[in-house]
Amino acid sequence: MNCRRAPSTCVVNNMTPLNPTLYRLLCERFGQVRIAKQGMAAVANRRRPAIPNRADKRDARLRFLTTGEEYRLCCPFCSDTRFRLWINHNWGVPSDDGDNWWMVHCYNEECQSDVGNIAQLKELVYGRRNRNARASMRINPGERTSLEPKEVEPPGAVILLDRLEEAHPAWQYVVQRGFDPVQLAMEYGVGYCAESHIPVVSGRIVVPIRMHGKLVGWQARYVGELDWRQGVPKYYGCPGMVKSALLYNLDVAKRSQFVVVAEGVTDVWKIGRHGVALFGKTLSVSQMQRLIAVWGRGALILLLDADAWLELEGMERELVGYFRHGVVKVFLPAGVDPGGLIHEQIWDLIAAAASEQNVNITEHLRRE
Repeated sequence: MNCRRAPSTCVVNNMTPLNPTLYRLLCERFGQVRIAKQGMAAVANRRRPAIPNRADKRDARLRFLTTGEEYRLCCPFCSDTRFRLWINHNWGVPSDDGDNWWMVHCYNEECQSDVGNIAQLKELVYGRRNRNARASMRINPGERTSLEPKEVEPPGAVILLDRLEEAHPAWQYVVQRGFDPVQLAMEYGVGYCAESHIPVVSGRIVVPIRMHGKLVGWQARYVGELDWRQGVPKYYGCPGMVKSALLYNLDVAKRSQFVVVAEGVTDVWKIGRHGVALFGKTLSVSQMQRLIAVWGRGALILLLDADAWLELEGMERELVGYFRHGVVKVFLPAGVDPGGLIHEQIWDLIAAAASEQNVNITEHLRRE
């Protein structure tokens, strides 16, 4: 979700940002702002399980189960062009901890560890003429956001991939990416939409997202490669779909005693029946609760792209202690993502990481 110029009344994707004042100021100062986890409030005062060897004194930010909605922009303090500066919707909002100035992070560099940079950013956004512009919000202890997914309609008539001719562009594209169209159709219901009531979906590969037997969303993938200058989205999601409330492949993966968490649907296709996708690099409250509810008595494996090592570390801190048989972090070589590996390579990496971190997944596999 982007904004180049914020109107006086901010509405993005038919929703008002949780902190429209901060969002408007960021748009006015930096021009283009994206929203992550839109509509998700902060959840504070989490009761953490007892963890051996962890100091009792904790940073204020560790009291949050999730910090909720974030505003992304290109960091003015480094050579960032990828919207790696994340500012929480509670940044600058008075609370018991002050004004929450720590709730900002640059994933490109450690820019915001510099107190001078934080002060300069505060001045850029809230300085002088904006000093009284801060919204009167508050973080509610134990707050929960209900984002239970609702059933949706398909984008049009979808033909399963295994019913296409081998010469069809969608069939050829999938094969070139190293996938079996027949397997994708039979196991994941992947198809092709020749014509849709949503023009941008016509001529795309459609990936259905099902939870509890219901179609709760879909993604439409452009057939072929794109140049970003074309202005055409590679993926187009079902309108109104809240990705942070979903886990792709949940209905299949929940039959297993452990789960492998990845970023995208193509990663899951390479992982197999144990995989679920977050639709990104961040873990929401809803997704975390589902993971714990289904696999809390088993093990959890985190397998993100190689460039998401900071997010990987953060997820591990949030999830450790909630899974009886442990949490495993799988670090991939630079420039590698699970979708670029073959199934056997992925499981070799998982087995090695689990062994190194003393988590026995072999026993789980033997039981299944």
